[in-house]
Amino acid sequence: MDNMEVLSNVVASQDGHELEDIRKLWRLRKLGVVIEDKKAHLEKLLRVISDLKDRIQSLSIPIHTDRSEGTLSYEGLSLENNVRDRLEKNSKCLESLSINGVTRLEKHLSLLTKGGNELTKLTLTSILLNQDNMKNLAVLPNLHCVRLRYQAYTGDSLTFKKDEFQCLNCFLVDGLHMTEIIDFESGAALELEKIALSLNSINSLVGAGSLKNQKELELKGSEILPLPLLVEDGAAPEQRTEEDRMLTFKKMEFQHLKHLLVEASLMTKIIFKDGAAPKLKKITLSLDNIMSLDGVSNLPKLTELELEGHNNLILLSCF
Repeated sequence: MDNMEVLSNVVASQDGHELEDIRKLWRLRKLGVVIEDKKAHLEKLLRVISDLKDRIQSLSIPIHTDRSEGTLSYEGLSLENNVRDRLEKNSKCLESLSINGVTRLEKHLSLLTKGGNELTKLTLTSILLNQDNMKNLAVLPNLHCVRLRYQAYTGDSLTFKKDEFQCLNCFLVDGLHMTEIIDFESGAALELEKIALSLNSINSLVGAGSLKNQKELELKGSEILPLPLLVEDGAAPEQRTEEDRMLTFKKMEFQHLKHLLVEASLMTKIIFKDGAAPKLKKITLSLDNIMSLDGVSNLPKLTELELEGHNNLILLSCF
């Protein structure tokens, strides 16, 4: 097995002895290993990563929670100095990292991404991050795609601050249950082209209309779409009522947007003000209860309008 380059779906045993053998695979480029959220597994896995840090390009870590051990802190790990030193050095190869596990060991993420100058794609599920944890990701120089899935982030709001995430191209959210507001400050995520939100409780997307390179916006909600969603910088989200549910694209916002996709089943109004989304070419709507689609005539570049669902009123408002 000395020439092994891809190893996936390895399930660590109780003592994790298999992890010791992985350290010897010097040609390994892609590793997927299932561990439990306990000290023995974590220490062995971090040692493997430290030994192969200059070789592994893709790393996937599903974590099963071992509730019998309780919550383990970063300081509780017994890592040799040489292991810790190697983890903290810049990584020459790691491009893709995926972590999936109900765990509060969010500080391990900083160990895995420390010096991740080549890291381009990050997928997190159930890792319970907060705003402070995001600081470690915000400075990664080549991070192009971030996907936050169920319970990956638990703060009330997620703020992209000025000069952070400077190379981020794609931001995907699948089912965050605690987050109410996603806020893009002026000067943040300057290269961001795509935002895709699969909504549960996100009420406001602040500053998205000012992103200078955004070309795609996807808004999905299986049962509800909490609108109005797009909020001006500095504006507080207003109390939602059934009559006020609308998605309004305002003048001078979304200047480079080319594709809009909205998928929901709650009664909704969509409005395009004159001067909004001047480059929008395609609109895809999957809405059973859309009340109106107003201002389509204000979109000079629109060439495609796809309607899915049972809508009797929408065409009366389009033209």
